[in-house]
Amino acid sequence: MRAIVTVGRRADADIPHWPVLVEVPGAGPLTREMPAQPDDTGRWWPAGTPDERDTLVALTDRPAAAPSILAATREYGRFLLLALLGNDGWKLVSAALVSAAPVSAALVPAAFVSAAEPPLTEIELRLPAGDADLHGLTWELLHAPDEGGEFLAQDPRQPVMIVRGVVSPAANGRTVAPVNGTARMLFTVGSELHDPEVRAGAEVMAIIRGYDRTSSLIDFRVRSQITVDRLQRACAEVRPHILHLIAHGSCDPESAEHTVQLRAEPGGSAAAEVEHVNARALAEALRGDGELPLIVFLSACESGDTRPGGTAIAAELVAAGVPIVLSMTGRISNTACRTFARAFASAVVKGKPLHLATAEARRLAFSRARDGEIDWALPAVFMATDVPADFKVIDHTESETLREFLRDLGPECAPVFHARDEFFDLLDHLLDEKDPLAVLLAAGRGATVSPGGTRLLRELSAASLRAGHVPCNVRFVPTDMPKNAAQLAIDVLVAICSTRYALKLDQNFPSVILAGIEDELGPENLAKVLPTRRQGTAVRAKRLRPAVAEIDPAGFTDELTACIRRDLLELATAARREHPGLFTGSCRPILLLDEPQQIPDLFRHLGILLSPRGLSAEHSDREYRAKIPVVLFTKEPAMRPGGARSVLTRALQDEDWARTAEVLLFQEMTPPEYPDFVAAAWRWLVMHPLPKGDGGHTRPLTVIADKEESWAEIVRQQTRGRQVIYSRDLMTAITEAGRAQEVLEEDNDDAALESWQDSRSAA
Repeated sequence: MRAIVTVGRRADADIPHWPVLVEVPGAGPLTREMPAQPDDTGRWWPAGTPDERDTLVALTDRPAAAPSILAATREYGRFLLLALLGNDGWKLVSAALVSAAPVSAALVPAAFVSAAEPPLTEIELRLPAGDADLHGLTWELLHAPDEGGEFLAQDPRQPVMIVRGVVSPAANGRTVAPVNGTARMLFTVGSELHDPEVRAGAEVMAIIRGYDRTSSLIDFRVRSQITVDRLQRACAEVRPHILHLIAHGSCDPESAEHTVQLRAEPGGSAAAEVEHVNARALAEALRGDGELPLIVFLSACESGDTRPGGTAIAAELVAAGVPIVLSMTGRISNTACRTFARAFASAVVKGKPLHLATAEARRLAFSRARDGEIDWALPAVFMATDVPADFKVIDHTESETLREFLRDLGPECAPVFHARDEFFDLLDHLLDEKDPLAVLLAAGRGATVSPGGTRLLRELSAASLRAGHVPCNVRFVPTDMPKNAAQLAIDVLVAICSTRYALKLDQNFPSVILAGIEDELGPENLAKVLPTRRQGTAVRAKRLRPAVAEIDPAGFTDELTACIRRDLLELATAARREHPGLFTGSCRPILLLDEPQQIPDLFRHLGILLSPRGLSAEHSDREYRAKIPVVLFTKEPAMRPGGARSVLTRALQDEDWARTAEVLLFQEMTPPEYPDFVAAAWRWLVMHPLPKGDGGHTRPLTVIADKEESWAEIVRQQTRGRQVIYSRDLMTAITEAGRAQEVLEEDNDDAALESWQDSRSAA
């Protein structure tokens, strides 16, 4: 339930004041006047007397200097609440807070009592758009005036979200609805991910961790060094529901216009490295191909602040058509911003309403604050007035089936290594029927390297499923690698059966692969390896596998490729038929092969099966000639020692299918121009529970806020001269050094949130 507090401004009255209208569902409206006392500069303060004004001014300044900040902040919050609502207004609001029962006549005058309503969860402040005097106050600190009261925004009994309501001309006729199914999220960074001034990499990694650990139904992309033009193109490509912009924020003192700093466009002034982007240009870029995001998170200092004669960037974005914008009303610390953003992300993807998501985020940021800092209250929620109360950004009601499929197919795992977003961009091209890209090879440098290819394929599999396509994951057994294309086809068939099982489709379907191989073997050979009783498709295929080790006659492989295509396309057809809400007419299969580096003639077999359309379509009927993309991870290096061509190199140069293939080598992580890139990548790793040699997992760690340089030096020392990108020994060495030098600390965000949840339950 949402209470609405509408405030005007009357400078022409005999006594300057702000007219206030308080509307609480289930109770009659209350009107009152909030007094105004101007100071020597002409700024209005919500106070009845000069003494009260001086008290409020002192409380406003005190959080930056007083030793007892928390006590002063509570007093500030009480002062603001009574100035805004008065005693009668507070009675209305507090009665709605404590119970879902009818408002008690003992608390509220009988004239205001009405029918029962659910408990209050939001207070929407509709302040005059250009009133910098009001917008300059931290309304998120509103505090109950009662003895033992709490900040409304993080009261464990019933947290209340303080919303800054904005009337948006773009709201006419629209319906603001939550995301059902997969939510597309775009992280955009105005700097490099490892810029120490913004620490954007740490923020992005923390937020992605919050999303990834709680749900697989998030398709997120990252764009760093973003320009206005690149931002517009990224929004057009990704069409994000949720956009997170991390950048420096600033204000032009002459125009009173707030801006965010993005990278300057290439080819501009040689001296201009950054571009100051105002709200109008930012809104135009966010529009992409015509549709604005549902919610924008601005991690930019003062992006929610208003100066005399100006309007906050956040308010302008809402007026331009973005339904919800979270932004900073002051200069917030990186730690507080990152902590708030991660907790908010975790709550949102769990399907929690906005008021609970912001409450959890504030509570966590508050628990991490030092000396009563108010940074936890600086993130503000700007929201269009047509957004429903108790709104959820993501609604899982219709997506449980997809979540179940994701769990059964097994793609949930720790995210891929830092800064590998290009794989997911290429996946979009692979899945586009009109795009020529059909084959993607991700290649490591050799068998001693552990670059995370299995994680990569599993995440690509999840991304394919979220996009409405059917992934078929072929996992090879190191001790029983296929010896020819026929055995490779049987491994594909077994993977098809596993996918059918996960998607609750018929596993004992009439397989064209199986029929083709059985015809090739003939009745006499079949009788030797198969029992007379009827068996399931997967079991029958596994029994046949040893018998086809030696067969590969000329001409059969072409037929075999057509059989694989038909079984894969029938898999997609069955998925569309059984689950039309998840798989539409554009649904296609995608084949993913995980680390088959021990196959002697791997690329020769693939060269037979592949074509510029992915799986070869040359010998298929017209209805089965759709593109079937293929993704392969291998540790086969591109070049052998001494400069000799590897099998992969020869395949790319000599095979027809390589004309539409993309090869991404897992390079060393350190770009020469960014020496601390490795430190950023390892920060990402230690934030996750990782496997140890004893079968356990590491505890998540985070870098202490003021130890960035020490962390970078530790990683440089431990990785210097090593060729291995990641290993358990290296992880142990880095984490032990980090903890011994007091550079790393345990990430206790989860414990803090659980503690807060316990306190709510006890209350």
